[in-house]
Amino acid sequence: MKHDAAVEAASRAAINKETKSPGSMEVEITREKKLAEEAKILNAKLGTEAVLINDDGEVVDKRQLLKGGLNILPKQKPTQQVSKSDYQAEYEARRAAGRDKIKEREARQRQQRVIEEQYAMTKKRAADAEAEMEEELRLRAKSKKTSAEVMGARERYLARKQAAAQGS
Repeated sequence: MKHDAAVEAASRAAINKETKSPGSMEVEITREKKLAEEAKILNAKLGTEAVLINDDGEVVDKRQLLKGGLNILPKQKPTQQVSKSDYQAEYEARRAAGRDKIKEREARQRQQRVIEEQYAMTKKRAADAEAEMEEELRLRAKSKKTSAEVMGARERYLARKQAAAQGS
Protein backbone atom coordinates (compact mmCIF):
# COMPACT_ATOMS: atom_id res chain seq x y z
CA MET A 1 0.00 0.00 0.00
CA LYS A 2 2.75 2.46 0.96
CA HIS A 3 4.74 1.44 -2.05
CA ASP A 4 1.76 1.93 -4.34
CA ALA A 5 1.26 5.45 -3.01
CA ALA A 6 4.91 6.28 -3.65
CA VAL A 7 4.74 4.89 -7.19
CA GLU A 8 1.58 6.89 -7.85
CA ALA A 9 3.25 10.10 -6.62
CA ALA A 10 6.29 9.37 -8.78
CA SER A 11 4.14 8.91 -11.85
CA ARG A 12 2.27 12.15 -11.12
CA ALA A 13 5.62 13.93 -10.78
CA ALA A 14 6.75 12.51 -14.11
CA ILE A 15 3.53 13.72 -15.76
CA ASN A 16 3.99 17.16 -14.17
CA LYS A 17 7.54 17.24 -15.44
CA GLU A 18 6.39 16.56 -19.02
CA THR A 19 3.74 19.28 -18.90
CA LYS A 20 6.08 21.91 -17.51
CA SER A 21 6.70 24.92 -19.75
CA PRO A 22 10.36 26.02 -19.68
CA GLY A 23 11.34 29.56 -18.75
CA SER A 24 8.41 30.29 -16.47
CA MET A 25 9.51 30.90 -12.87
CA GLU A 26 5.98 31.19 -11.51
CA VAL A 27 5.03 27.80 -12.93
CA GLU A 28 8.16 26.30 -11.40
CA ILE A 29 7.44 27.76 -7.96
CA THR A 30 3.83 26.58 -7.99
CA ARG A 31 4.97 23.16 -9.25
CA GLU A 32 7.46 22.89 -6.36
CA LYS A 33 4.77 23.87 -3.89
CA LYS A 34 2.40 21.33 -5.40
CA LEU A 35 5.02 18.58 -5.20
CA ALA A 36 5.84 19.50 -1.63
CA GLU A 37 2.14 19.28 -0.75
CA GLU A 38 1.89 15.88 -2.44
CA ALA A 39 4.93 14.71 -0.47
CA LYS A 40 3.31 15.92 2.75
CA ILE A 41 0.06 14.11 1.92
CA LEU A 42 1.94 10.90 1.14
CA ASN A 43 3.98 11.22 4.33
CA ALA A 44 0.80 11.74 6.29
CA LYS A 45 -0.72 8.59 4.73
CA LEU A 46 2.42 6.57 5.37
CA GLY A 47 2.98 7.98 8.85
CA THR A 48 6.66 8.72 8.28
CA GLU A 49 8.73 11.14 6.27
CA ALA A 50 9.85 8.51 3.80
CA VAL A 51 8.76 10.39 0.68
CA LEU A 52 10.95 13.26 -0.47
CA ILE A 53 11.20 15.52 -3.50
CA ASN A 54 14.62 15.54 -5.15
CA ASP A 55 16.21 18.44 -7.05
CA ASP A 56 14.60 17.38 -10.31
CA GLY A 57 11.15 17.59 -8.75
CA GLU A 58 10.71 13.83 -8.63
CA VAL A 59 9.07 12.09 -5.71
CA VAL A 60 11.56 9.71 -4.13
CA ASP A 61 10.89 7.01 -1.55
CA LYS A 62 13.68 7.44 0.99
CA ARG A 63 13.34 3.90 2.30
CA GLN A 64 13.96 2.39 -1.09
CA LEU A 65 17.10 4.43 -1.56
CA LEU A 66 18.46 3.39 1.79
CA LYS A 67 17.63 -0.29 1.23
CA GLY A 68 19.18 -0.34 -2.17
CA GLY A 69 22.36 1.24 -0.90
CA LEU A 70 22.21 3.90 -3.56
CA ASN A 71 23.24 6.63 -1.20
CA ILE A 72 26.26 4.85 0.17
CA LEU A 73 29.53 5.43 -1.60
CA PRO A 74 32.63 3.41 -0.86
CA LYS A 75 35.25 5.43 0.93
CA GLN A 76 37.99 6.61 -1.31
CA LYS A 77 41.38 5.67 -0.03
CA PRO A 78 43.88 8.42 -0.51
CA THR A 79 46.36 7.30 -3.10
CA GLN A 80 49.29 9.51 -2.44
CA GLN A 81 52.23 8.14 -4.25
CA VAL A 82 55.35 9.73 -3.01
CA SER A 83 57.83 9.87 -5.79
CA LYS A 84 61.54 10.38 -5.66
CA SER A 85 61.09 13.95 -6.86
CA ASP A 86 58.83 14.71 -3.86
CA TYR A 87 61.51 13.44 -1.50
CA GLN A 88 64.10 15.41 -3.43
CA ALA A 89 61.97 18.57 -3.26
CA GLU A 90 61.46 18.15 0.50
CA TYR A 91 65.17 17.50 0.96
CA GLU A 92 66.05 20.62 -1.03
CA ALA A 93 63.54 22.69 0.95
CA ARG A 94 65.01 21.55 4.26
CA ARG A 95 68.51 22.06 2.98
CA ALA A 96 67.66 25.59 1.85
CA ALA A 97 66.10 26.31 5.24
CA GLY A 98 69.27 25.05 6.90
CA ARG A 99 71.38 27.25 4.64
CA ASP A 100 69.21 30.23 5.51
CA LYS A 101 69.70 29.55 9.22
CA ILE A 102 73.46 29.28 8.71
CA LYS A 103 73.50 32.54 6.76
CA GLU A 104 71.49 34.27 9.47
CA ARG A 105 73.87 32.93 12.15
CA GLU A 106 76.91 34.10 10.17
CA ALA A 107 75.38 37.54 9.62
CA ARG A 108 74.61 37.79 13.33
CA GLN A 109 78.21 36.80 14.16
CA ARG A 110 79.58 39.39 11.71
CA GLN A 111 77.41 42.07 13.27
CA GLN A 112 78.53 41.00 16.72
CA ARG A 113 82.20 41.20 15.67
CA VAL A 114 81.68 44.68 14.18
CA ILE A 115 79.97 45.85 17.37
CA GLU A 116 82.76 44.34 19.51
CA GLU A 117 85.39 46.07 17.34
CA GLN A 118 83.55 49.37 17.64
CA TYR A 119 83.32 48.91 21.41
CA ALA A 120 87.03 48.06 21.61
CA MET A 121 87.92 51.12 19.49
CA THR A 122 85.77 53.36 21.68
CA LYS A 123 87.35 51.91 24.80
CA LYS A 124 90.86 52.33 23.30
CA ARG A 125 90.14 55.96 22.34
CA ALA A 126 88.90 56.69 25.84
CA ALA A 127 92.02 55.05 27.35
CA ASP A 128 94.30 56.95 24.92
CA ALA A 129 92.57 60.24 25.73
CA GLU A 130 92.95 59.57 29.44
CA ALA A 131 96.64 58.64 29.05
CA GLU A 132 97.24 61.77 26.96
CA MET A 133 95.58 63.92 29.59
CA GLU A 134 97.69 62.35 32.35
CA GLU A 135 100.87 62.90 30.29
CA GLU A 136 99.90 66.53 29.72
CA LEU A 137 99.26 67.04 33.41
CA ARG A 138 102.59 65.40 34.25
CA LEU A 139 104.41 67.65 31.75
CA ARG A 140 102.67 70.72 33.14
CA ALA A 141 103.62 69.72 36.65
CA LYS A 142 107.17 69.07 35.56
CA SER A 143 107.54 72.37 33.67
CA LYS A 144 106.07 74.43 36.46
CA LYS A 145 108.70 75.34 38.88
CA THR A 146 107.89 76.19 42.38
CA SER A 147 108.17 79.78 43.51
CA ALA A 148 111.13 78.83 45.68
CA GLU A 149 113.01 77.49 42.65
CA VAL A 150 112.17 80.63 40.67
CA MET A 151 113.34 82.87 43.51
CA GLY A 152 116.51 80.83 43.89
CA ALA A 153 117.26 81.19 40.18
CA ARG A 154 116.61 84.93 40.35
CA GLU A 155 118.90 85.35 43.30
CA ARG A 156 121.67 83.50 41.48
CA TYR A 157 121.15 85.69 38.42
CA LEU A 158 121.33 88.85 40.46
CA ALA A 159 124.42 87.55 42.28
CA ARG A 160 126.17 86.85 38.97
CA LYS A 161 125.18 90.24 37.69
CA GLN A 162 126.57 91.91 40.79
CA ALA A 163 129.77 89.92 40.59
CA ALA A 164 130.20 90.92 36.96
CA ALA A 165 129.61 94.58 37.82
CA GLN A 166 132.18 94.51 40.64
CA GLY A 167 134.75 92.73 38.62
CA SER A 168 134.64 95.04 35.71
